[in-house]
This record gives sequence, structure tokens and C-alpha cells, in this order.
Amino acid sequence: MELSRLGEGIVKLPNLQISSIDVPEIPGLFQINPAVCFENELIVYYYRATSWGFFPKCNMRGHYFLQTTDPRSKLTEVNSRSIVRNALFKFGENGVIPEVILSERVPPSFEDPRYIGSQDYQLLVGTVTDADIARPPDGLIQSAGILDLKSGCIRRLESPFGLNCEKNWVPIEIRDSKLYLLYSNSPTSIVEYDLISSTQNISMISRGDFISTHGGSPFVRIDNETFLRISRIKVPIQKYGLVHFSFFSLHDSNYKEIFMSRPFVLNTIGFEVCNGLLLDVKEDNFILSWGENDRRMLKGVVNRELLLEWIYLNPITKERKNAVSWISVFRSIYLDMK
Repeated sequence: MELSRLGEGIVKLPNLQISSIDVPEIPGLFQINPAVCFENELIVYYYRATSWGFFPKCNMRGHYFLQTTDPRSKLTEVNSRSIVRNALFKFGENGVIPEVILSERVPPSFEDPRYIGSQDYQLLVGTVTDADIARPPDGLIQSAGILDLKSGCIRRLESPFGLNCEKNWVPIEIRDSKLYLLYSNSPTSIVEYDLISSTQNISMISRGDFISTHGGSPFVRIDNETFLRISRIKVPIQKYGLVHFSFFSLHDSNYKEIFMSRPFVLNTIGFEVCNGLLLDVKEDNFILSWGENDRRMLKGVVNRELLLEWIYLNPITKERKNAVSWISVFRSIYLDMK
């Protein structure tokens, strides 16, 4: 299907210069979903290497499949018993061999890293998986986690609601030794985690005025009053898998969501996981990093002014501020694909 036929309201993000993040292959592991940051003026990526990837296929019920790197294995539904091997790497754009941050292991593992830093802290916020995939009857046991890149220590954050599965907490900023994270955007709920005392609390600051999204990039401050971030929704489309559509959101200085863009794709109609967003002040560009179909890692560069202009000129429409209103859009996409 051509990107020009995405259907009503969904476009490919314009002006994005896309290139591959080329890292050495590791036999038996997929390398996916990079975070991006600056370290000593060098662009650096943190990414997960895993023995399983989400193959972009769905069954009639919309359940998606895993695929092993072992060529002898068949597609396996996500609810089957399996062991997943994971590792965490760091790679800089200076051609140096990737550095192992967390060596290969079975659970517990650290997944979907998002970078957040300050003068005193260098942290990755991600998901700590403490159980094998879909171990009955409990299923996945996951926690939001913080990896301190200076000490190598991992902290597990408590679920505010006593859930066994917590993920996709989005880092906002570090202020006065406290890490602020977006728990959800609808309602807009913020977790405040004290990095010294290891205490936390959650507060709802808004009921949420936009479509409920999940995951995505850290917040990036674009001026004294405004943050920018990327989030996404995923839609199971039979034969085409879990298709991700992304959105840009603006938040005020109190973290309330005040604007959302129309949905877009970055490079393909598929499983796009964009966990990296960085403002390159020197070059006046935004840098995005994402995984595509759990097969490769990509980087996109776009001029700051051009991107912000596109965002402001392409707001989500009033009649499409909830998930139900998007059903016709996704139906039209599916019909185009057939």
C-alpha cells in the first residue's frame, strides 16, 4: 500500500531525513527501539537486543505474533510459553563498537529505554520484566524501572494501583533531585519520584482532552513554557499486524497536555516504536529514533522550525479526540490494504 493512500487524516511526517542506525549484527538477537541523547556532544543511542521480535502479523482476534531469531522456529502466538533473552547496548555515532550496558540475560530484563538526564543524573526509564512471557496464570510481571547509567543500579517503581504489569511511563524532567514521569495522558497523571529517598506519589492534573495514547518519547523542552513529545496508538489490522500511528503533543510547564497533532507514520505502515526525541540546538534540528517492525533501527532529522510549523498547522480535529471516532479511519485504511 502506498503511503499516499493512508486514508482520511493520517499522513507521512514531512521533511524528515531518514537514515539507518547501523550497528554490528549479533547472531541470535534482534536490535530494536533505540533511545537517543547527547554525551559530550556525540549522538548516542541506547537500545535493546532480544531473541524475540514482534512479527507484524495478527490473527482473526487481533492477537499479534512473536518471531524468534532461530530460523527453525515457527511464528508463535504471544500467549505461548517461551524464554526471552535480552541485552542492553550503547552505540555512539563515532563508529566505536557498541558497549554492553546490561549483558545478555533471561528475565529480569530492561526493555524500551528512554533517556533523561540532568547535571547530576544520567538515567534510562524503561520496563523491567521479571517473568517469562505469558507464564500462566499471572502472565507478564513488569514494572516501570530506572537504570542509573553512572552506578548501573536498577530501581523498580511501584504501581500506583497495585498492578502486575506497568510499562510505558514517560520521563518528563529531573528537577531538585526528583524525576517526573507521565503515567497516562487521559486522565493526565504525573508520577513524582524522589531520587534520594526513593519515595513516589501520583497526581491527576487533568481529565485529558485528547485521544488516549501510550508510550513514545521523553518530553523535550522547546521553550520556557512548553514541552514536546511523541506518543502512539496501535491498531490490530488482520494480515498487516499491529499498526502504529504516532502523534505529537505539546504540554505546558505544569505538564498538562494542551495540543495534539493529527496522526502520522514515520517511514512505513507497520510496527513503528519511536522512543527517541532530541533537540539539537547547535544544528537547530530535532532528532528522532525508532524501531521498525522489530527488524531495524532508524534515525530521522528534521528542521526545528519546519517541524513545529507542521505540528501547529495540523492539529487533531475536534471530532476525532477519542478512540471511537477513529474507527472509520482505520476501516478505510484496512479496505485500502486489501
